[in-house]
Amino acid sequence: MRLKRKIHTGLNWLGNRREARGGVLLYHRVAEPDLDPFNLCVSPANFERHLAALAENGRVLSLHEFMEKKNRGQLERGSVSLTFDDGYLDVLTHALPLLEKYEIPATLFVTTGNLGEAFWWDHLAALVYGSSFLPDTLLLEPTQSSPLLIGNLSTKGLYDLLYPILRSASTERRETIFSTLSSQLDGADHAQPQRCASAEELREAAQHPLLTIGAHTVTHSRLCSLDYRSQVREVSESIETLSSIIGKRIDTLSYPFGLENRDFNGETLAAAREAGVRYGFAADLNAVTHETDDLVIPRLWVHNKGENAVKVPLQLWTGTKLASNIGLSS
Repeated sequence: MRLKRKIHTGLNWLGNRREARGGVLLYHRVAEPDLDPFNLCVSPANFERHLAALAENGRVLSLHEFMEKKNRGQLERGSVSLTFDDGYLDVLTHALPLLEKYEIPATLFVTTGNLGEAFWWDHLAALVYGSSFLPDTLLLEPTQSSPLLIGNLSTKGLYDLLYPILRSASTERRETIFSTLSSQLDGADHAQPQRCASAEELREAAQHPLLTIGAHTVTHSRLCSLDYRSQVREVSESIETLSSIIGKRIDTLSYPFGLENRDFNGETLAAAREAGVRYGFAADLNAVTHETDDLVIPRLWVHNKGENAVKVPLQLWTGTKLASNIGLSS
């Protein structure tokens, strides 16, 4: 399945090359943590290198300016806009000062259910990777009839086993699983995950002229796994909360996890429209053309390093001389 997606993505690149105008970059964190299972972090040093290359390119736009030019058919080839998903605090503490240094605007998409708190996947990483021992078996819930046999699994193996279980669980069941796991693993005593920005921190940061706030739902759930009304609530409540915090109406949304037809679908787009979303952003790797759907804007996920990173210089599509040392992958 992953190979098919990569082939499909590659065909999209080739098909879009002639029409491409630029791309929206997707970051998550700017930090160098001890734990980063999904390679969400770009180091401050590498992030500054990216910004220097982008500043030299001279076509970095705010997200709304990028979209407005696209819709007027006036987006210059090689245009770029920066976005961050989730709402981690280090975007404000580490990224924003560098954005200010290079005078580059960015948008931060915030998950409102985690204001001032850590995400469950970071709690899971701390619990598993920080544990001083791994038992041979684990119970996920007190009423479970038979335990999980984990045998000789490494910490990474155990994390990879537990992550999809918790990802597909409801919020209530996830809390039960965490409570049960915490009684069997001691990682929470040794590792503290990074938290997201609080409401007050967002309120202050939103006053910065280079930073725009967007919605990223309430619970960071796969929207297409929810019924239609629940999808509307996830989007609208996130928008309402953030609009209240920053004192300005929000009309942009980033879809959690972000792959079209896996994490969001046509019903999700209808829910987004009902909630008042003007621009919706995915995580499918592709360039932006003048014809790109406003509710399905692809983004280029920027990684710090890793053997699976795919070098995708924007000049492949646009013919510009944007530096090719920014690691981008699907």
